Amino acid sequence: MPRLLFDFTDPNAVSRWRPIDDRVMGGVSQRRLRHAPAGHATFEGEVSLARNGDFASAQSDLAGQGLPGAEACLIVLRGDIKQFKLSLLTDDGFDSLNYQAGFAPAGPVWVCCRAVLWEHGC
Repeated sequence: MPRLLFDFTDPNAVSRWRPIDDRVMGGVSQRRLRHAPAGHATFEGEVSLARNGDFASAQSDLAGQGLPGAEACLIVLRGDIKQFKLSLLTDDGFDSLNYQAGFAPAGPVWVCCRAVLWEHGC
């Protein structure tokens, strides 16, 4: 059964997110996540290739959400036709398991992307 994790129609939902910087390696990319008046979140910025490249990223803490048995994450999005990556950690530890799945928006049309985290038999 699907479970809503972030309801971005609520302007306060973006406050649960924070940017991840690559300042240690000299990254200079700019990005931000903001609430859009239309009732969604907007992740925007510019990835710089200066100083050996960089990344644009944001993270949120789902501690206490309790998602045992989750096999996929549905993301409703639109945006640049680029590859993005969803990473979910099993806990806050340095050596926690990290489930990753790639997804790509289809352009300016809203679509639902299913990021498969685990499939039985794999």
